[in-house]
Amino acid sequence: MSADTEEKLDKKYAKLTKFLAEICDVAKGVDGELSTQEYLLNFDLLLQSLLLHQSKSNQAIYPKEQDFIDKVADKADILKIAKTQLLKDGEGQAVDKVEWDNIFDCPKEVFAKVDAKIQELTKEYTKNMVAYVALAEYLNGKNYFFKLNDETVDLLYYYAKLENGADENEVQQGIMGYIKFVANYYVEVMSNMEEFFANKNIKKELLGSLRKEYRENKRSNGFLERHLKKIKERLAGLFKKDKE
Repeated sequence: MSADTEEKLDKKYAKLTKFLAEICDVAKGVDGELSTQEYLLNFDLLLQSLLLHQSKSNQAIYPKEQDFIDKVADKADILKIAKTQLLKDGEGQAVDKVEWDNIFDCPKEVFAKVDAKIQELTKEYTKNMVAYVALAEYLNGKNYFFKLNDETVDLLYYYAKLENGADENEVQQGIMGYIKFVANYYVEVMSNMEEFFANKNIKKELLGSLRKEYRENKRSNGFLERHLKKIKERLAGLFKKDKE
């Protein structure tokens, strides 16, 4: 069962990475400077943050979970970035000893500093990622954000299954992180595209139209509420399928 879960998780990660690369291809139609490699690194850093957030439910990162985090963090490690910034800020040498395999064993005040810095970093990675999801949606009319919801929920679910089966509280914790860092920031970025893309060579008329389309249609139709409902339905379906 464990090997099967690992394989499914790896496939979900590969599928989600390919999906985000497709979004880049669409967005490059109006932003030729967009780097697919950097965009995918942003997602990897966001994902590491979500997995840490999910692991708070049981205050542990188990060996197989550690293996997956190591894969995701191979090119960019959000914990290392957070530690480097904290040390530069003079936050004390204690944070230098924190690693993924002992992050929940360190003193509470040390964990709090590291966790806060990771969340601070995650905001910027997320805003950049979801902005291009929104831009790509507008350019070709496809609902990329719904698909991003589905694929991320699946990934968080199979991550939770790596050790001793999926615990609903654990996955719910991960979903809460997704809502905090992805869903809410998506709405924020969509509301003010001109400000987010201020330093990009994208026509202001296009960005203004995108913002107007969001305000007139998506907000009035309970945009965020519909997405959150779909997230819950997706998760419920995964647990139901496991019981059958």
